[in-house]
This record gives sequence, C-alpha cells and structure tokens, in this order.
Amino acid sequence: MSGTVKETRTLVIENLSDSARTYRLSNGFRYSDDIGKGVTAAFSKNNFTIPAGGADEVDVTLTVNAQKLRDWTLDAGSFGASGTNIFCNNADPTPECSSLTLFEIDGFVKVDGGANNTVTMPWQILPKKAAATYVAGKSGSSVRLRNPARFKPGDTDVFALVDVSPNNCEVVDGFGDCIEENYSPGILPGINSTPIDIKEVGVRSYVAPGLNAALGLPAAPSGAINDSVVDFGLTVYDAPFRAAHNFPVEFDIYVDSDSDGIDDYVVFNFDRALTGSDGRNAVFVSDINPADGTRPLRPYFFSFTDFNSQNWILPVPAAAIGVESNRPFKFYVLAFDAYFTGSLWDCSPFNCGEYHQFTTGLPKYEPVTSSLQVPVRGSYTLPYGKPSGGASASPSQTGLLFMYRDAAVGKESDAVTLP
Repeated sequence: MSGTVKETRTLVIENLSDSARTYRLSNGFRYSDDIGKGVTAAFSKNNFTIPAGGADEVDVTLTVNAQKLRDWTLDAGSFGASGTNIFCNNADPTPECSSLTLFEIDGFVKVDGGANNTVTMPWQILPKKAAATYVAGKSGSSVRLRNPARFKPGDTDVFALVDVSPNNCEVVDGFGDCIEENYSPGILPGINSTPIDIKEVGVRSYVAPGLNAALGLPAAPSGAINDSVVDFGLTVYDAPFRAAHNFPVEFDIYVDSDSDGIDDYVVFNFDRALTGSDGRNAVFVSDINPADGTRPLRPYFFSFTDFNSQNWILPVPAAAIGVESNRPFKFYVLAFDAYFTGSLWDCSPFNCGEYHQFTTGLPKYEPVTSSLQVPVRGSYTLPYGKPSGGASASPSQTGLLFMYRDAAVGKESDAVTLP
C-alpha cells in the first residue's frame, strides 16, 4: 500500500445466556512493538446490549497508514523455510532480526461481557509499504515514469521487451480458460489446480566483474564481453495473487545459445533443495545438449521475487548457458503449475516451440541504465538509443519492460512498445 488503506470485517457476537448482557469492545496489540507502526483498529460501536439468545454484528475496521510502516527488508531467501531467523527468534522482533514476525501486525478484539464472560478475537495483517510507479509517457528517444506515492521511492528494473502474452484468464463472451476466473475468498476449496498465465517477458544483460572465475566458468572468447549476467524478466496474470514465491509458479526457459536450431540449456526456477523443503527460490541451469559436453545441474543465483508478487527475475551467468554478447541467441519460455498438477500452462512465444531472438550486446532499443529509482512524488526520464544493427541482431525486441519492486500487487510492471 502506498497511502492510507482501510479493511473492514464483520464480527458476529452471540449471547447464549438466559439474560440480556451488555458488551464493551476494545483493541489490543500482540506485541508492544507494533503500537504506532501504522495500524489502528476501530469499531462501528463500542457498547451495546444483546438480549438473551440474541446476536448482533459489529464492523471492525483496520486503518493502515503507509507512512508509519517499516521499510520492507525481507528478500524471500535469507531464512529459508523458517519464516523467521531461528538464531534470533525474539519474543519482541527487532530490525536486526528481520522476519515475517517483524512485519506482520497482529492484535485482538476484546469482547467484555462482564464477569467470567470475556473473549478475544484475533486479527492479523501483513502490510507492505509500496511505491506507485507507472509509465507516464514516451517519445522517440525517452520514456517518462512517475511515482505519486508519498512514502516509498520507486525502484525499477528495465528490460528489453520481447513479448506481451494474451491474457488467457479474461472472460470473453462468458468464457475464460482459468478455473479461478470468478474466484472470491472462501469459494472453490480443494480445486487442486491453478493457471500460470504469462503476461510479459523481457531480457537484459550486465557485467559482474570476476563472476566467471568465482564460479569456475570459462571466460568469454575474444570479442565478447566477459563476466556477463543475463536476467530474464517474467510477469504473470494472476487472480487471486500468489502468497508464496516458491510455488506454484515454475518457468522453464529453453536456450539455443548459438542459434543453430538445437536447444542447449534449460534455465528454470525452483525450490533451492528441489524438494520443496528449503523455502528459497533459486535459478538452476540444466545442460541438455550432450553433443558439446554437459555440465552438472546446479543453481547459480536466487530468484528476485517476493511474497504476493506477479514478478520474477531469473539471473544466470551468460557463460553458464553459452550466451555471448556478440552473437544472437534464441529462447522460449514455458510456464508450469509446479505444485498441483505439474502441467504446462502457457508458452512464450504464444505458439509453443517458436523462439525469441536477442543479442545481449546489440539490442534494438538500448536504455541508458537497466535499473533506476523514481523519487517519491516525482518523475524520472529514461533516455534510450537505437543502436545500428540492433533491429536485425535483436528482432524480437519490441520496446522496454519496466518491472517495479515494492509496488502494489497487480501494478508491478508496464510494457512499452517503441517506434
């Protein structure tokens, strides 16, 4: 959330005694550290009387002020599946022991019906301070972004856009392909299936000095850029939104590193332990072309994603997938429901088996930076160029993909086509 948000739930109180009772409501916090951290509770009425055998309803409203929320520091990786740092699991969480416990705010509604008739109803919320970045305009040489949020800068990742995929969940003439298309909380329990519907695909490259030597990878050949990292930026259409980063979304990216028509590697994201027991989402490389020798399956980096997010960034060393900056490579993306059914759900390009083609050292549209920050209540103008030969070297690029970190769910990306 980027401003002030209210969430209301209805509490039903029943008087099961044989006489009328008067009830008084109050709110308390589970941890004293949560007081003054941006969340308050209010009731539609605080005092009321219920006759014997009767019931009454009270609206409980949580108001969240983003200004007072803690800055989000969770990275969905440091503590594995524990949800908290087991080495400093304090009763009162602290910033030095960052965990879900630190960021969730929870308390209880006290329903006081007199002597020996007091109960509490717990409540919990996990609020995240967010930016509100979006593309405000474009020209033949730049793209302008704005962030009207008052309390959070807009951290932004910039990719070469290669695909905007159709939304298979949209209802057309009363029909849609997603089993969850009409989802509402509490409905469709136990459906044991979920769509993984690709929205956007992007790619970018940058240099991490000393990377190849540190990972035991070969140096780039003469004429190519050494120590390159290739990032695949992927977003999905998603309703309801995924609470977890690890399941059910799995992307398999098939890479033909020398564009000879033979797939050489598969880049995919999965639980670090490959069993679902670790809790961290990692990026693996599988070498599938034995003709030129094969390397063992291994992870190289963690995925860049988060809780309640539609965005994934999968980084991989260019040398680990045979990609060189001075020659084109081809790839396609498969999206799987990796938790319920294991089945393939979507492809990019949309016609499964076709390829995107891109050259990391010669894009069709080249932004001056691949990461930026839009200030609070501010804007940022990003210039881009059109390198000579880029259109033929990277024909799949149609524009730029902007992916926003710490953004409201459902507003985490913008695809911009360019002339």
